[in-house]
Amino acid sequence: MELITPSQIYWMTRLGFIQGFFIGCLTIGFFVSLLTFFFMKITNSEYDKAEHNLARFFFRIAFPVFIVGMIGSFFTPSTKEAMAIWGIPKIVNNQNVQSLGKNSLTVIEGGLKYVQDILTEKEK
Repeated sequence: MELITPSQIYWMTRLGFIQGFFIGCLTIGFFVSLLTFFFMKITNSEYDKAEHNLARFFFRIAFPVFIVGMIGSFFTPSTKEAMAIWGIPKIVNNQNVQSLGKNSLTVIEGGLKYVQDILTEKEK
């Protein structure tokens, strides 16, 4: 039987923060890319070359940050999703859990037999 290690539990709990980091990168990258794109369109004249180059520099940094944030936020599961991904198969494939249904059925049948025995004794 394969057990979940403390390291796996730690990383499952950290996935929510990692996903939050990627969502922050996505948000900041989007707004900075959008602002610098519009700024480059506005300052696309001969007089504002320095400002245009500065905006292009920020756009070249912000757009990859936006792409990495988007990919990371899409493919990083949250803590709840990770628990479901790793935990449910371990629970379903556990022999004790699979035999639980059989054991509970045996207990219920025993209880019904006991009740029937009591009822037959009262009828006598």
